[in-house]
Amino acid sequence: MTRWLPAWQPLRQGDLVDVIAPASAACDAALEAGLAVLRSWGLRLRVPADLMRPDPFFANEDTIRWQHLRTALKAQDSSAIWCARGGVGCIRLVPRLSRMARPARAKPLIGFSDISVLLLALDAWRWTPVHGPVLTQLASTHPGLGSGQTKLVRDLLFARMGGLSFPGLRPLNDAARAAQSVRGSLSGGNLTTLQTLCGSPIQLRGRKRIVFFEDVNERGYQIDRMLSAMLNAGAFKGAAAVVFGQFLNDKESGGRGYAPLAMENFAGRVRFPVFAGLKMGHGPYLPPMVLGVPAKIVSSGGKRGAGRWTLRMSLKEVDALEPP
Repeated sequence: MTRWLPAWQPLRQGDLVDVIAPASAACDAALEAGLAVLRSWGLRLRVPADLMRPDPFFANEDTIRWQHLRTALKAQDSSAIWCARGGVGCIRLVPRLSRMARPARAKPLIGFSDISVLLLALDAWRWTPVHGPVLTQLASTHPGLGSGQTKLVRDLLFARMGGLSFPGLRPLNDAARAAQSVRGSLSGGNLTTLQTLCGSPIQLRGRKRIVFFEDVNERGYQIDRMLSAMLNAGAFKGAAAVVFGQFLNDKESGGRGYAPLAMENFAGRVRFPVFAGLKMGHGPYLPPMVLGVPAKIVSSGGKRGAGRWTLRMSLKEVDALEPP
């Protein structure tokens, strides 16, 4: 009998999902379309009547957004928490969240981008949160998310897969080129968001972790600065590996993008393996990644530096890995 590795129980039809908006406000039409997708899966939804109110920056004032998050985390009758949108604002909830006692029952919290704040906090609770699409991305009418990505997150949450494989990684330093197998539990998220947590109670701690990053609208020198700040803060101490996903819209005024150079510079400064090429980010590819579950990077072999590397994320004791 296979063992389910995430801390939460897989979803079933009829389960209740709490909807929260801990960051920026969502477009009403896009949110409703996402909610309709969850209903089509047979899930029940609980949406606060005051989910969003007019605010220059956020979906609501801090007190209300925190109340919604805290209530959802502590609710005994819900099986998952889904974030309406990313954007900005989750960092303002860190002081309250870092003081909150961990509820007894784990449940998946799903989101990405600014939601990386919450993912990292719940990862510290060993709740195995899900880095994946926010609600406004789920509908087939969403212009950014690629075909099949919504099905992936559904299959993961309902335990219809044993794991996921992410092929096509490229080694960026000698440690990566020499690696035949790297093991660690998954961590990571949006680089800009996680860098802002340096010095906070829930900052990234990379020990024995395979850490992944993605971002959008950040130029090469900004990426270099953020990685340097995290390196100086000790975020990568004892890391098993770092894997870079997609860094979109990084071009300078002259038309050239320097995100790859920033990644290479970082790789040259560290001793652990660093890879690029993870097909995941703010573009059409956003396969779900579960923080805290076992993962490994394996090489297909070949001459030193000439092999192919794949990141594999395990969800069950027996690997039944499927390509994204």
